[in-house]
Amino acid sequence: MGSWFLGNHGENAPILTQSMTNIIENVKLGREEIWKNDPPMIQKVMSDSAVFQESVKTLQRALKSLAGCLSEKSVPFYSPRYAGHMSTDLSLPAVLGYALAQHFNQNNVTPEASALTSTIEYVVGQQLCYILGFETSPNPDNDGVVGWGHITADGSIANLESIWHLALTTHLARNLKYYPLSLQLAMREGEKLESIRETFEIELCNGKKKLFKCCDSWDLLNLSPSTVADIPRRLYYGYGIPSDALSDILRPFSIQTLGMEELNKLFDIKQHAKYMVSIANHYSWPKGCAIAGIGSENLIEIGVDLNVRMDIKKLEKQLRDCLNNKQAVFSVVVVCGTTEHGAVDPVKEVVELREEMKKEGLAFMIHADAAWGGYFACKCIPPVLKEPDTRKPYAFSIKLNEWTNEQLYELGEVDTITIDPHKSGYIPYPAGALCMRDSRFRFLTTWTSAYINTEGTADFNMGIYGVEGSKPGAAAVAVLLSHEILGLERDDKGGYANLLGTAMLTGIKMYGHWVTMDLLSTSLVVTALNRLPSEIEGKPQEEVQKQKKEIYDTIVNRENYDLENDQTAMELMMKIGSDTMINAFVCNFKIDDKVNKNIVQANFLNDRLYERLSVRKARDVINDKPLIINRTVLKQSAYGDTLQTLKKRMNVNEGKEDVVALSNVSMSPFPTTGQFLQDMMGEFRKVAEQEIKNCLVRIKERPAVHVFLLQGVQAQNLYLVYLPMLHIKNHQRQLILSVAISDTDLEKVKQIKTGVLTVHTSSKKLEDLQDLNTILENGDFIADIYSGFPSIYSCVNLFFVIYLF
Repeated sequence: MGSWFLGNHGENAPILTQSMTNIIENVKLGREEIWKNDPPMIQKVMSDSAVFQESVKTLQRALKSLAGCLSEKSVPFYSPRYAGHMSTDLSLPAVLGYALAQHFNQNNVTPEASALTSTIEYVVGQQLCYILGFETSPNPDNDGVVGWGHITADGSIANLESIWHLALTTHLARNLKYYPLSLQLAMREGEKLESIRETFEIELCNGKKKLFKCCDSWDLLNLSPSTVADIPRRLYYGYGIPSDALSDILRPFSIQTLGMEELNKLFDIKQHAKYMVSIANHYSWPKGCAIAGIGSENLIEIGVDLNVRMDIKKLEKQLRDCLNNKQAVFSVVVVCGTTEHGAVDPVKEVVELREEMKKEGLAFMIHADAAWGGYFACKCIPPVLKEPDTRKPYAFSIKLNEWTNEQLYELGEVDTITIDPHKSGYIPYPAGALCMRDSRFRFLTTWTSAYINTEGTADFNMGIYGVEGSKPGAAAVAVLLSHEILGLERDDKGGYANLLGTAMLTGIKMYGHWVTMDLLSTSLVVTALNRLPSEIEGKPQEEVQKQKKEIYDTIVNRENYDLENDQTAMELMMKIGSDTMINAFVCNFKIDDKVNKNIVQANFLNDRLYERLSVRKARDVINDKPLIINRTVLKQSAYGDTLQTLKKRMNVNEGKEDVVALSNVSMSPFPTTGQFLQDMMGEFRKVAEQEIKNCLVRIKERPAVHVFLLQGVQAQNLYLVYLPMLHIKNHQRQLILSVAISDTDLEKVKQIKTGVLTVHTSSKKLEDLQDLNTILENGDFIADIYSGFPSIYSCVNLFFVIYLF
C-alpha cells in the first residue's frame, strides 16, 4: 500500500522521478515513430539561439517560483493531518496515468479525437458498473440490457445528467417520463406513425398490457424505465422502423422541440412531476433541477431519521400523496454517503417500495448519489459469504458495518448511479462518473440516435452521451491505471477494498477519540452526530460513560495488531462511527464542572475551532494548524427531531437555533500506526481548551476594566454612558451614570474642548479589579479620563475619584 502514494514527505519521489523520466522518453519515442521521415521542426540552430535559451531560463524561473508558492500556500490534501474534505494523497498510478496521457491531449468528445482513450473510458465505465452490481459487457451493446458508464467532470455533472436522463429530452424521465407522450402524439391520425396505433401495445407498470393509443397521460408517465427504453427496439423489430427514422419522426413532438410546459398542456397535465431526495442532499440537486427546467420547487426534500438517513416512512407518505393526487414522480434519489455526515440512505427499502408502488400504478426511477460512497461497494460481502481473509501486509483493513453492506449491495437494483473516482477512488480531478443499469438509457442525453445496433459494430463514442462537450482522455487513463495497479474487485477483495478498509479504521479511531475526549479534558465535551450503541439502546448516562471508557481502552488506546486479534473489540468497531468514515461532531464546554446550556455559545466555540483549524486564505500559515477539519451548519428547520435529539445529547437547551457542527473525513490509511493519531488528537484538544477560555470570557462575569463615554457635563455632574461589548459577559449591559468629581478635576475636564472623552476604571494591580456590580454597590470608584481611547500620550489626568448619585 505504501507504494501507491507519493507520501506526505514525498518519500516515493524517486519512483515518481523515474516514472516521469520513462514517460518523457516514451512520449519522445512515440513522436519519432510517427511519420519518421518528416524533418524535426525545432532545429538545432533555433535551440542554440540566445532568445531560445533565455526563454527556457524564464520558464525554469517561473516554474521554481510557482512551485514554491503552491507548496507553501496550497491546501495540503496529501497530509494525514488534512481531514476537511473528500481529498487526500493521490493514487500514484493515477497521477502517472494522467501525466502520460496529457501529453497526447486526447479529447473524449468523439473517437475522432480519442480513438484509444474513448475505448479506455468505456472499459473504466464497465469496471465501475461491475463493482456497483450492474451487468457488464466487454463491448458496447445497443440492444442488451447491460450496464454502461462514462467519465464526467465531477459528481455534480453526473447528477445533472441523471436528471437530464430522467427528465429532459426525447427519452428517459423528463427524457424517460416524456418520451411516451411524444410517441403518442406521433401516432395521431394524419401523423407518420398512425399505421401502428391500432396494434402497438405497451406493458403498464402494474404488469397489465394496454393499447398504446388508449393510454392516458397517467399511464404514459408511469411506464417502467426499461419498458420505455425498449420501445425503439420493439418498433424496429416489430414494424421495421429504423432508429434514425424514428428520431426524425419524433423530433417535432419531443420535449426539446415543444418544451415541457407545452407537452403538459397537450396532455392536460396540471401538476409538475416531482423529484425526491433526502434533506441531507448535495447542493447539486436543487441546482440541477433548476438547470433542467424541472424547477427546484419540484424537488421534495424528505426528512431524515436519527442516523441522518432518509426516513422511509416519510418517503412513503410523499409517494402515496403523489399517487392519490395523480402527480408523477421523476425519481427518488438515495444518497450513499452524505457529504456532511457520511450517511447511507435505506437503498434496500426504497427498492422494495418502488416495486410496491408500481403494482399500484406509480412508477419512478431510483438514482443513487454515490459520489462518495460508490467505491465502498467493492467491499460489499454477499450474504452467503463469510469475511474474506485478503488483508495485505501492514494494512489493517476492516469490513463495512452491517447496514452499509446491506444498502450498497442493493445498488445493482437502482437505475442510475453517480460515483466519483476523484473522491473515494483517490484519482486526480476531474473524474466523476455516471453509471446506469440499462445501457439504452444513455441515448436519452444525446441529440443523435443510435438505438438499434444493426451492424454489430462496437460503439465507443462516449462524448455524445452527456451534457459535456470536450473532456480530457487523460482522466479515463488515470482511472484505468489506478484500477489496474491497486486492484478493483468485488466481495471485499483487491487493493481498493483493502485501502478503503484501512482508511475506515482511521475514521473509526478518530470517532473513538471524539467520543472519549471528555475523559481526558476537564473543560471540553464532544458529542458525535452518530450515536454510541448504548445511546441507541436508550441506556442511562452511566452506561454511556462506561461504554466511552471501553472504547478508549479497547480501541483508541490500542495498537492495530492488538485490535485485529480481539474479537470483542472488532465487534464493537463495527457498531460505532458513521456509515462511510465521515465523522460529524459538535464541541461544547464546561463552566464550573457543569456543561454549557447555551447553544449560541457552543456554536461560537465550533466557529472558533473552524477558524483555527482550516485553510481558507492564501495567507494562512498551515504549520500553525495541527489538524484541518470542516464545518457545516445543521438547520433546525431541515433536521427537525434529529437535531433536537442532538441538542439533548449535548445537554444544551432545545429550541429553534441551528447547530454549527464540525466534521472530519478520514481518507488516509496511515495515521493509525504508532502514536501519530493520538498525538494529533491531543493537539486538537489543546487548541479546543485554549478556545474554551475565550468562550468563558463571553459568558462568565469577572473583574475587569470598565469603560464609559463622557456624554455631557451639567453643574457638578458628569454623565457617563457605559460602553457595551455584547461578546463579553462583563460588558453585556446598557447603563447611564450621573457622577460627581472634585471641582479641580471638573475644571480640567471642561478645558478639553474637542474630541471624545472616555472614562476607565483604574487599578494598579490585577487583584484590585472589580466587576461592575461591585462598583455600583460601593458608590464610588477611581478612574482615568482620556481624550479618545487610551494611549501613552492622551491621558488628561489620573486617579479621579468619582462619586455615583
